[in-house]
Amino acid sequence: MRLDELADRMGDTITIEWKAFLLRPERAERSLEKFVTYTESWARPASFESSIEFNVWASQDPPPASSVEPHVAAKLIQAQQPDHWHAFHLGLMKAYFTDNRDISNPEVQIAIANTIGADGDALASALVEQGAEMATQVRAEHTEAMEMGVGAAPTVILNQVLPIPGAQDVEAYETWINRILGRS
Repeated sequence: MRLDELADRMGDTITIEWKAFLLRPERAERSLEKFVTYTESWARPASFESSIEFNVWASQDPPPASSVEPHVAAKLIQAQQPDHWHAFHLGLMKAYFTDNRDISNPEVQIAIANTIGADGDALASALVEQGAEMATQVRAEHTEAMEMGVGAAPTVILNQVLPIPGAQDVEAYETWINRILGRS
């Protein structure tokens, strides 16, 4: 991912903190036909992202009904199996954008956990036992992002004040960071 490349380039100069932003905060079923048309818009972000293949939705799986569930699963992995968080995050993105799977489905999330070497059974238990509490945290992060003016994913916020919305190349992020560093 671009931010991984940015972190490699800039080393300890930057810290990346991933927060939840919900493109689909409310659960709603969508027509597969309309969703397929929507996924055609993935061409622009795909042009910036060399590590993940973006495919127009070709699966018979329904589109995700909400973005809360995959965020909850990722936060639970991060809290309980932190060494697997990054691979799980990439696994969710691959499942959605490349394999066209419904990542709001807990069975898909557990399968991703198992595939990347995390403990899928532990994730399944955590989803039941702590899912509601983690959903509250995910929604709070979403609200915080909205209050900061975030309206798109991805959005990178530099120094808690400067939002850079939309897919950007690594050089653009580097330029902004260097400008901020030059002012401090």
